[in-house]
Amino acid sequence: MGIYLKLLQIDYELAERWESYTIFHCDKDYYLFDQIKKHEQHFTVDIFGFWEDGDRYKHSRITKNGYGERLTFLFASDLATCRPHFKSHMNIAIWAYLRLIQRNTRIVLYWH
Repeated sequence: MGIYLKLLQIDYELAERWESYTIFHCDKDYYLFDQIKKHEQHFTVDIFGFWEDGDRYKHSRITKNGYGERLTFLFASDLATCRPHFKSHMNIAIWAYLRLIQRNTRIVLYWH
């Protein structure tokens, strides 16, 4: 685990679920998992978001990652301290964004 990662920013927090409409697709990075693992990760409540279903997106419930494990999240301030090893333009842009948003924004980690 730890090569492919999607980051789901929690846009709305309701009592029974969170909703995410902001999804970042990180470029492949073998070292990022080890850096993220150093931070305390928290389990999520049910998440609803737009998700890929073949060649289209659908709005659905997301409860587990691509490995069948419960989803976890980090706060943007913690995730921003991790440094992707692979310096792609996409990863540089994502980490710049993480440093600019509110520190307590919840970012769900979807490993696949």
